[in-house]
Amino acid sequence: MKRVIAILAFLLYVGLLQVNAYTLFDSGRSTYRIVVADGASTTERYAADELQYWLQQVGGAKLSIVGEQKGTQGRRILVGYGNEVKLLVKAARPKADDQGFVYGNVGGDLYIYGGKEIGTLYGVYSFLENEMGCRWYTKDFSFVPRKKKYEFDKLYDKEEPAFLSRDLYYYDSFDAKWTLRNKTHGRKNSLKTSHGTIQVPSEAFWSVHTFNKLCKPDVYFKKHPEYFSLRGGKRTTDQLCLSNKDVLRICISRIKEVMTNYPYFLIYSVTQNDNRNPCQCKECQKLVKKYGGESGAMLWFVNQVAAAVEKDFPDKYIGTFAYQYTRKAPQGIQPRQNVVIRLSSIECCFSHSINRCSQNTSFLRDMQEWSRISPHLYVWDYVTTFQQYLLPFPNIRVLQSNLQTFRKNKAIGVMEEGSYDVPGGDFAELKAYLLAKLMWNPDADADAIIDEFIKAYYGKAAPKMKEYLALVNGLAGKDSHLTCQTSIYHGRSTYTDAFINKALAILSQAEKAAETEYIRDRVRLQKMVPAYMQCRVMTKEGARSGSYELIKKMAAKYKIDRFAEGGSLKDPKTFYDMMDKYGK
Repeated sequence: MKRVIAILAFLLYVGLLQVNAYTLFDSGRSTYRIVVADGASTTERYAADELQYWLQQVGGAKLSIVGEQKGTQGRRILVGYGNEVKLLVKAARPKADDQGFVYGNVGGDLYIYGGKEIGTLYGVYSFLENEMGCRWYTKDFSFVPRKKKYEFDKLYDKEEPAFLSRDLYYYDSFDAKWTLRNKTHGRKNSLKTSHGTIQVPSEAFWSVHTFNKLCKPDVYFKKHPEYFSLRGGKRTTDQLCLSNKDVLRICISRIKEVMTNYPYFLIYSVTQNDNRNPCQCKECQKLVKKYGGESGAMLWFVNQVAAAVEKDFPDKYIGTFAYQYTRKAPQGIQPRQNVVIRLSSIECCFSHSINRCSQNTSFLRDMQEWSRISPHLYVWDYVTTFQQYLLPFPNIRVLQSNLQTFRKNKAIGVMEEGSYDVPGGDFAELKAYLLAKLMWNPDADADAIIDEFIKAYYGKAAPKMKEYLALVNGLAGKDSHLTCQTSIYHGRSTYTDAFINKALAILSQAEKAAETEYIRDRVRLQKMVPAYMQCRVMTKEGARSGSYELIKKMAAKYKIDRFAEGGSLKDPKTFYDMMDKYGK
């Protein structure tokens, strides 16, 4: 008997014996229909369309889409929570804004449902990823495996995102379809479908640096300079005077107006302007002294705003910065339950993990202190250098660890800000895709995601691209501390001539190995990085070697109109003029 059981177990293991296997499709045919729940949202109806489309791409069978009244018989994929799902799985209806989902089967019936605003759609995409093998690597490149047959016995997956808000600022993440398919949030946008317009989940915050939007200097400063910060004995519009009761009244009124007019945000900013000049008046400084710093005075003000809006907006949050002069946690005061502290990592080293680098000790301590007193944190993190997008930034190995650290410290949201305004840059497409996966699940297998992406995206050039990535990762030496403001001139001990030459050699080999022009261009977009470095520090060699011509050609082809977020490098003409003058 034991021998029979062992044989059966072996047969099950190798797939030669199946128990109660159900066939979703076979040779371009299917007996299944997609059943949309009664009262389905626009997003859920679009989810059914997407399921139909991608299943047809995988298996060749186009499943019909019907409503619940026509979908009580036969094999079904139930999309959205409706009466049929309720009868099938006997589960409670999710909240409309629940981003989580469940999919599985009861017998031959499949079901996929979550919150009707977005959760069901996320469930459909995860079903297509996990069970069919579909991938949406970039806004222009998807991978769809072709399958003759798909059978299943038991399916079940239940997921919730690690962070309520997953704000990704890379060029591809501003594409509505890519954003939805990879379960991230991005710049506010919408997607028009045959069922109506979907409001794509956007960055959780209404805005940043909002003091001048709430209490406008052009409206109030002339008649009421006392509303604004006192600096060196003079009133300036740098910041607000937080101890002024009229300022509090104006800000409460204005933020309520914003929350009413823009209801789709989760968090509404009451945040300092982008300078280091808080009010020095006597009353404000009393608050600073009482609560252990400028962050205490800020929180005292913001807590009052949050208390004033809580009744009318019970499911929303008021957010404020822990940034520069307010980064250190206060004493003797805590954020209210409906307050989110938006902590900025702008001073950190990003070539090493936040929790394992001497340069990040003070930031980690501040985060832990805020986590101790705060119900919610939101981390504004940086994943590129804004001084020069075309610079190798060896941070891919620390992205997972940092997100795990943020989760551990009660972050409900993360913004990962990369090279958002142009395509290309240092492995921008790979990092955007990896971050999307890790923001949903920081415990995902990062190495497997990286390896899979490189193989799919670079084809026969993949081995050389992996070699180049390893070379870049090697820049993160023990004493190589790179920030989001690093340039090649700041980091010459890291970005050596030897590195530039080796990088160019590897990428030239990758370019030769690429099997199509599309893939060659993907390699060339990466080759722009060491080519740009060569032009900046070995100008004549950059002109002679073809690096300059490569950059001009690729920048024109892909409409890359800046090499940095701002400053003198914003317009490539500055760079081109330099090369034309000194390089030839």
